[in-house]
Amino acid sequence: MKKVDPETWAAFRRYCRTKHPRQLSPVTIKETIRKLEHLERKGVDLINFDPEIVYEIFEEKLDDGVSNSGINQYVKSLNRWLAFRNTNYKFNRYKEHDKPIRIPTLKEMGDMIKVYDKRNREHRLKRFLLTTLYHTGLRPMEICSLTFGDIDWVRKVITVCGKGGKYRIIPVSETFLFGKTYPSLNNYLVNWRYKPLPNHRNYVFIKRNGKRVTQDYLRKTVKYAARQVGIEWVNPYSFRHFFATNLLRNKVNIRVVQELMGHSDIKTTARYLHVVETDLRNAISKLDNPIKFKGGLQSKLNHLYTHCNALSDKNYGPARDDILNKISICKTYHGFPPSMQIGGGVFDR
Repeated sequence: MKKVDPETWAAFRRYCRTKHPRQLSPVTIKETIRKLEHLERKGVDLINFDPEIVYEIFEEKLDDGVSNSGINQYVKSLNRWLAFRNTNYKFNRYKEHDKPIRIPTLKEMGDMIKVYDKRNREHRLKRFLLTTLYHTGLRPMEICSLTFGDIDWVRKVITVCGKGGKYRIIPVSETFLFGKTYPSLNNYLVNWRYKPLPNHRNYVFIKRNGKRVTQDYLRKTVKYAARQVGIEWVNPYSFRHFFATNLLRNKVNIRVVQELMGHSDIKTTARYLHVVETDLRNAISKLDNPIKFKGGLQSKLNHLYTHCNALSDKNYGPARDDILNKISICKTYHGFPPSMQIGGGVFDR
């Protein structure tokens, strides 16, 4: 099997950047080539292409639990390559099914970070990788590609080049950048960062071999910590889900959350609203017996107010209307006096 030579890869990069209909970003091009090189190592001849070998690899991946969404990442990369090679063959994308989003608790997040508690470079690198995921909600490819030029220490923001070459700005806290008693970026860079190779010195996160961290390294770091805590289902995107949900729970406008997450469609961001709605439903269910819970009713209403306010009319009208309906039904069944009605006048302003 003849492997793709450097000149052909260079031509493919130029094609993706200039001739491809979407004019792919450098980050997307890197990910595309990474996927193709992986398939090449698996035995796919990209020069004398045979699609049946690819389907065999896809079958193995599906048997190993890879989702249809994961397979589609390879499908898109292959279709770009085949278009570059002027091949008529094109892979169909696999049907994707939205799974319920599972989100770790705040305690579980803290426990995972504490797994890497040794005072050595390896543990400090992994510890701060998890801390950065927690504070920024970055995608795996974005955190692995993070450079010094992306960090504005004065304005306390990180500029990220995400999917499709779209840039977004993520504010970060003083503690995240300079904290002394907390894992901070400055502390990691000054005291614990591995010495980088010359062509990797601009990247923030460096492995023991002097190269920047990879998505596989990040995934293994997260999965090991998750297993130690007993939540094996957690992956790097779980931190991203936690980041978005935590913003909504703290009454951040959904449009702002959309910008911070880098979502092109607000429907993607709206997936996280179901978690806030579940919190609301749980709060309402605890009010089944107003006499029994009389002493703690006001605290329950305050809890309800916290989550209702995040879904005001300015933020997300459909979710607000649904919650109003639930509150109306609850009023009808329980007949609370005006001073104790559910919602506490949250929407009557």
